Amino acid sequence: MPVSIRLSGDLDQRLDFLARQTERTKPFYIRAELLDKIDDLEDYYLAADVLERICKGEETTHPAATVRKDLGLDGCVFPYRLVAIKKAGSPDGATSP
Repeated sequence: MPVSIRLSGDLDQRLDFLARQTERTKPFYIRAELLDKIDDLEDYYLAADVLERICKGEETTHPAATVRKDLGLDGCVFPYRLVAIKKAGSPDGATSP
C-alpha cells in the first residue's frame, strides 16, 4: 500500500544526500527505519492505552504473585531475579547464577 509523508526540508535534504551517496533509494531508508522502530512504537502506544484503561478502572489487574501461583510457577527462578555472584578465589572474576 503506497503511503505519502511530508518531510521537513532539512530531513528531506539529509535523506536525499544519504540515498545519493549510498546509491540506494529514499524509500529504502524510510522502510528500514520503520521496520526497525515499529515494535517499539507498538509496545509504547499499546501499553499507554492499557495504562489509561487501568487508571480509569476499565482494565483488571492481577498481582504477579497470584499469577505465578495460578500458573504453577511458584518457586521458579526468573532471569531478572538472578544475581551474579563472584566466585570466591576465581582469578578471572567468573560469575555464577
